[in-house]
Amino acid sequence: MTDPVQQFGRTIRATPRAVAKILQMQGADKLVVRLGVYPHRPMSQKYELEFVSGDEQNANELKLDVDGISILLERGAMHCVVGMLVDYRVEMWRSGFHFENPNRFLMMGSSRLAELVDSAIVRYVNPVIRKHDGRVVLVDVLEATAYLEFSGGCRGCSFAPLTLQGLISQIVKSHVPGIANVVDVTHHVVGRETFRGRSMTVKGTE
Repeated sequence: MTDPVQQFGRTIRATPRAVAKILQMQGADKLVVRLGVYPHRPMSQKYELEFVSGDEQNANELKLDVDGISILLERGAMHCVVGMLVDYRVEMWRSGFHFENPNRFLMMGSSRLAELVDSAIVRYVNPVIRKHDGRVVLVDVLEATAYLEFSGGCRGCSFAPLTLQGLISQIVKSHVPGIANVVDVTHHVVGRETFRGRSMTVKGTE
């Protein structure tokens, strides 16, 4: 029987910033990290980090070594995270872990439309709002609706609704005729971000 870890190779990678933050949150407890993957629509890419003791690994989990950090992952989620990069970002409004998943289109309702919307965002939307330290990422595409999330200077900004309707929605619809609606699913709140097992207060910088 093929070892799933060998089959998929180095499944997850982590940046030095993410490794340093995880080690800081682990403290002297030397806990392992349980990574939960929840591809539920319309919020497809949802991940949860939980710090647990090593003896809490269950029969359905694999233990991966990611740059010296032990991560528990359900066997059934392995194919969803192949090649994923975990980063830790400090932004103007909120700091937190960021997951770049090359497989995310496979978890969306319409992978072809998702690719077209993502291309329009990368090529035409983000270069404009980057001037305001903002960024938009595609969360999901369900039927004819694209769900987007703001980050950086656009998260928590009072002008986000205007930017969505006056700029982003028009760009996306003009480049992707199959999209009829563009919805913002950002949690526009500044302050406390909690991870199961540990929590931290963020104020833009640390």
